Amino acid sequence: MKKHIVFLFFLILVISPNMLAQVYHMQQRNFENIPHEILDNINEMGIDCDLYLTKLEGEYFNALYQVNKQEYNLCGKKIFFLTGSLGKTKSNKKMYFKGERSRFKSNNSPSIGTLHLFDIEQKEQSGGYDGAIVYWSKKFTSTKDIVKILKKHNSSNKNCSIKKISVLEMTKKNNYYMKVEFNNCTNKEDRIKLVKAEFYKYNSIEIDIPITVIESSDKLYQIYRYEINIERVKD
Repeated sequence: MKKHIVFLFFLILVISPNMLAQVYHMQQRNFENIPHEILDNINEMGIDCDLYLTKLEGEYFNALYQVNKQEYNLCGKKIFFLTGSLGKTKSNKKMYFKGERSRFKSNNSPSIGTLHLFDIEQKEQSGGYDGAIVYWSKKFTSTKDIVKILKKHNSSNKNCSIKKISVLEMTKKNNYYMKVEFNNCTNKEDRIKLVKAEFYKYNSIEIDIPITVIESSDKLYQIYRYEINIERVKD
């Protein structure tokens, strides 16, 4: 009877959704340990604040944290970035890779960090994020605390939406201009995310074709202006 109880307990642990949550501590302390075919494209990583990792960015973090791609692949995943001494300051992949490129050019080591992969429940609570990367933090931030930060962030921006697009026009080949009004959008990343979604829909281009978005604003009238460039791949 005792053996059956032990086996049943083990089985519950194995099939529990919480077992999908994982924490990876950075394994590659030197850039030289990251495959050249990935590292040679570091200038193409973090070119915007998109919440989803590109194929190149995903492969970079797969290598940096030694994630077994047979078990999990970070390419295309929605990842939240945190930094600061307490690991609670919101960042993004553009800021992360800006620092990473600088460190690479200066022959320093990669940014020290921790990768948190969420389980099904944590993903739902976080607003659809697959995980988070906490870097240059003096204190370990638990996955539970990260999810709390995300829940707070999402609740303050859940009503963010586009109120009106008054201008959307091409200024020259592969360059566009947009003028947009928003509802309850205090976060720049959220505004740019909405603008990108509208732009992709308007132009019917594939979502993996990168675009750069530069924001300026008229704070008096709460009108935001965007310069958008489609980065066509050269043949």
